[in-house]
Amino acid sequence: LYDGVLNVFDAAYTNGQDMMDAVKLGNTNENLSIRKSDKYYAIESRSGISENDTIQFRLGQIRVTNYRYEFIPQRLTSYNVQAFLEDSYLNTRVPVSMTDTTRVDFSISNIPGSYNPDRFRIVFSSLRPLPVTISTLTANRNKDASVNLSWRSYNEIAIRTYQIESSV
Repeated sequence: LYDGVLNVFDAAYTNGQDMMDAVKLGNTNENLSIRKSDKYYAIESRSGISENDTIQFRLGQIRVTNYRYEFIPQRLTSYNVQAFLEDSYLNTRVPVSMTDTTRVDFSISNIPGSYNPDRFRIVFSSLRPLPVTISTLTANRNKDASVNLSWRSYNEIAIRTYQIESSV
């Protein structure tokens, strides 16, 4: 663990700077902070999360090496949004779970966009229904305890792939 930040969401907080926010104090190694306007925070309190909200990260004093972001959400499902980590260098958008830990590995190289301190941000968007209708879904357990899933769908709109997730 090199550094960390905290976002706190509650209706009792305001979105402006107040005593519930903690300004980021620099250190001698990697520095992660939340950038808001021209200020940098270690802790940012907000009144809630809504569609198109953004958390802009600032990651400075980094080295040419591999890093990992780890996002650990708690009690965020009531906001009815989904989160994505956007990487302006790779032009990628990775889903961030609102219920479970998400880990995102990335590398820093000697290419200017790679070590841009404002490379990463989280963007929230409202949950939308899936653009597909599933008519049948069948799960069969194999002898080796794996499971085969079969489904029939129709009305697919802009679906490239399916991602199957499991939980206990």
